[in-house]
Amino acid sequence: MYDPRQHGAKCDSCPLNIFDGPVPPETSKEVRIVAVGEAPGEHEIREGRPFVGPAGNIITQTIQRAGLKRSHVHWTNVCLCRPPENDMGKFLELLRKSNRIIEKENRERKKVDKSAALQPLVPTPMQCCAPRLWKELEPYQHILSLGSGAAKALVSRGISIMSIRGGPTEIERGDRVLKIMPTLHPSFVMRAQRWTHVFRNDVQRAARWFRGELKWEP
Repeated sequence: MYDPRQHGAKCDSCPLNIFDGPVPPETSKEVRIVAVGEAPGEHEIREGRPFVGPAGNIITQTIQRAGLKRSHVHWTNVCLCRPPENDMGKFLELLRKSNRIIEKENRERKKVDKSAALQPLVPTPMQCCAPRLWKELEPYQHILSLGSGAAKALVSRGISIMSIRGGPTEIERGDRVLKIMPTLHPSFVMRAQRWTHVFRNDVQRAARWFRGELKWEP
């Protein structure tokens, strides 16, 4: 059994620890790049592997078009557990509302007793899984970031995926420089098929960039 806590995850504090998961990363000795999504879905929970089912088929076929095999990719997610109803946005909004209530109660408690112990805020699943994710990425330099959740976790919380997708991005992590290509999530492409050619072009561009074949100036 894969235990994320042994890899740095703070599962005991995570609000997702009572839901489905974890789905461990999938890797091989042939890995050349990393693909990072937001969280596993229903198919991933059922099979215990990341990026399977219809969305998994889309990304697998797309990387094959770019000259890569599935075994050339280390597959993982920002969060290894599935949010309720497979809707991370809705779950995070409920979490924000809960924390606002806690903050209000803490202020009221301080008014009555300035020395009173305050109730801690509930961390997000991303915060709890971040130490595990960054430790997992240490052996790699080339990262394909899939979807908004992954881009926010890897690049910046304030960015929009539509504004940066398809743009080679370099970030400094300690003494290393990571090469990240943000693009859409295959589940989004599955729902909005008009974006299929954009998604394919982004992945092919990522493969060329990672091979040193793409000359890019921001």
